[in-house]
Amino acid sequence: MMPGTNNKTQSPNGSHRQAVKPSEYPEILLKDSLQESGGKMPQGDHEMLEALRAQLAERDQRIAELEARNAELEGYSYTVTHDLKAPLVTIKGFISFLRRDVRVGDQERTEHDLERISYAADRMQCLLDDLLELGRVGRVGGKPQKVAFAELASEALERLAGPIEKCQGKVLIAPSLPEVYGDRSLFVDAIEKLVDNAVKHADEGAAPCIEIGARQGPECPPMAETAPVFFVRDNGPGIHPRFHDKVFQLFERLDPEASEGTGVGLTLVKRIIELHGGKIWVESAGPGTTLCFTLPGVEQ
Repeated sequence: MMPGTNNKTQSPNGSHRQAVKPSEYPEILLKDSLQESGGKMPQGDHEMLEALRAQLAERDQRIAELEARNAELEGYSYTVTHDLKAPLVTIKGFISFLRRDVRVGDQERTEHDLERISYAADRMQCLLDDLLELGRVGRVGGKPQKVAFAELASEALERLAGPIEKCQGKVLIAPSLPEVYGDRSLFVDAIEKLVDNAVKHADEGAAPCIEIGARQGPECPPMAETAPVFFVRDNGPGIHPRFHDKVFQLFERLDPEASEGTGVGLTLVKRIIELHGGKIWVESAGPGTTLCFTLPGVEQ
C-alpha cells in the first residue's frame, strides 16, 4: 500500500467500505442484490453474477498460466546459458591446443584438435536448432484437423527410416488406433521424437523393439474411462522412478556421457501434448520404458 493511502473505497452513496479483491466481487454483488430485493435475487442480477464469476475464473486461470510460464522461462534461461556455454568452453580450450600443436608441427594432434572443435560447434548448432523448434511450438501451427493416429505414426517412422534400419530396430504399430484432432505436423513431430528417443537409448548391442499403441483407461482424471491413452513402449534399460519427471526437463539427459541427443526432445513432446490439453508420463518398473500420453481433444 502506498504511503498516504488507505484501503477503503467510496461507494456512490458517499459511504466507505473496505477495498476488496476482484475475486470477491460476485459475493459482494450477491449480498447487495439480496439486501435490495428483500432476500430474493432478480433474474437479471443472477445472470450478471454468473457471467462475472465465469469471467473471473477465466482471468484467474490465465494468471496462473502466465505465472507458470514465467517460472518455466526463468528455469530455461539458466539452463540454456549453462548448456550453451559448454561447447564454447570446449572450442576455446582446443583453440589454444591447436595453436600449440601447429607451432610444433604435430599434424596428428592438430587433426584431433580440429575434430573436437568441429564436434563442439556441431553440438551447439543442434542445441540452437532444438531450442528454436521448442520456441515455435504454440506460436506457429497448422489448422487443427481429424486424422488417424496410425497415419501419423507411419509418417513419423518414414522420417526415422535411416536410424531404425541402421540399428536393425523393429517398430510395431497397433491396428485400429483411434483418430485424433489437432495440429497434424506437431503430432508427427511428437511421435518422431518419442520413437527416436527409444532408438537412441536402446540397450547396447540389442536391437530396439518398439511398440506404438493405445489403451483405454482413466489414468488421467477427469478424463472419461473410455478416453484412449496412447503409448510408445520400448525394450530398453528402463528408467528409475526418481527420474520419471526429470526426463521431461530441458537439457536433462540420464546419460550425460552419451554422444547423441541434446535433452530437448522430450521437453518438446511434453509441450506439444500439453498444448493440445493432454498429459504425458513415464511407466517403467524394470527393463523397458512406456511413455504414455493422453489427448483430451480426441474425437470419439
